Amino acid sequence: KQSLPPSSPTCFSSLLNMKQLTALEVIIVDPPSTRGHGRSSHESKPNGDSESTDDSYSANDCNSTTRSEQFSTAWNKSLHYLFKALAHSSSLQKLEIIPSIPLHLDDEEAVIALGDMLKTNTSLQCLTLVNLRLTDATATHIAAWLVVNHSLKTLDISLNNITSVGAVSIFRALENNNTLETLNLRGNELGPPLHSPPLSTGSSSLPHALTAYTQPSLLSPSQLPTPSVSTQEPLLPPFLPHSPSPTPHDGGVGTALAGMLSHNNTLTELTVSQCELTDATATHFAAGLAVNHSLKTLVISQNKITSVGAVSIFRALENNITLETLNMWGNKLLPPLHSPPLSTGSSPLPPPPPTPSMPTPSTSQ
Repeated sequence: KQSLPPSSPTCFSSLLNMKQLTALEVIIVDPPSTRGHGRSSHESKPNGDSESTDDSYSANDCNSTTRSEQFSTAWNKSLHYLFKALAHSSSLQKLEIIPSIPLHLDDEEAVIALGDMLKTNTSLQCLTLVNLRLTDATATHIAAWLVVNHSLKTLDISLNNITSVGAVSIFRALENNNTLETLNLRGNELGPPLHSPPLSTGSSSLPHALTAYTQPSLLSPSQLPTPSVSTQEPLLPPFLPHSPSPTPHDGGVGTALAGMLSHNNTLTELTVSQCELTDATATHFAAGLAVNHSLKTLVISQNKITSVGAVSIFRALENNITLETLNMWGNKLLPPLHSPPLSTGSSPLPPPPPTPSMPTPSTSQ
């Protein structure tokens, strides 16, 4: 733990000579020169008036924004040097970059250096890139090297700006990755695009959907999707229990998840909480859950899944024998409004199965 000046080429050069370095945690904090300058629009003034503003506060906000941008640019350069320094490390196993303030990791050289590190480093097992405002472009770059990386076991890219485009790239890449065990995408908005059509009703079944995931798609980094939203939605089998249309309106996230779960046999923990996932996503990736044989923990809490998506997941888990933990907290799984009441007919509930009688143990003299 050491205070290092950002943007210095020699900032992390000493890491090259640390042959026994196994873990590095970089906590980026607000520099003293920017603390206390400016107030956000939600903070109140000393006189207690939280609505009105004056020129002095506006000037402080502008200065604070400029300082924040300069700070982010400086740390982008530092992280560029860090990734280059660690590209050929043979001892580092854990790297965590956790800023306590908003920070954009958007410098092209830094992103390329990150990809090169994932490509050439053979010892790194745990990578945490939290709250760095990573975009789809960065996520797609990471996905390209996940195809060829054979050491990384844990990837935490939570609380970033990744959408369905970047997520689809990562899920497709993991179809052919046989080392990653834990993936955390919490807090990224992977939900459907705005103004997507609502779910319609129809009929379908789970086995019909599974026919789409019989052949894995062999990927190379050059074949991964570029970070741009396609105007043509992928053609998919109708798995939604209430949808006659084979095209989900979730940006392809559910289908990509199903493909990954169908072909990946090493991932044991997946977290996609607070990702704006809908019933379309849940009902499609449930098809992958039905045939998955490695996932033990699935966290899909605080999304927009209702009883429709939940029923699909529960039905898929009838055929799953490996999942041990399912967290769906914070989803509205209550029945729809104006649903028909429970009828009270004359036919009683079927009696419970008889309890097998246990033999009485004999007492030994």
